[in-house]
Amino acid sequence: PCSFVYRGHGLNFMTDAGVFSKGELDTGTRLLLDALPDVYGDVLDLGCGWGAIGVAVKKKYPAAHVTMVDVNRRALELCRFNAVRNGITAECLESDGMADGAHVRLHYHQSADSRQQAGHLPHVR
Repeated sequence: PCSFVYRGHGLNFMTDAGVFSKGELDTGTRLLLDALPDVYGDVLDLGCGWGAIGVAVKKKYPAAHVTMVDVNRRALELCRFNAVRNGITAECLESDGMADGAHVRLHYHQSADSRQQAGHLPHVR
């Protein structure tokens, strides 16, 4: 398990072996979360792992539409579990973001305003 506070919201996560940063929030992800501006619109967490960024962003900004994507099925299981555990709703998709035109579909779901405002929010690895 991993717990941390993001902008006043206590968050609790289940992590596991085979998914980046088991048992803790890594320094790079913490720095990225701390540096994020206010988030509006659509947010893409590409390489979401167990969901630290996507869940934290959705918890703080409930009006945002968060899509979390990972190629690792175990990561997506944890991501879905952690979304429910933290009381948020987000879309979780299996993809590497490039294969079979997925990059086109994912890009389409993300508005120009949110790309400019929040970037793609990659999970730091």
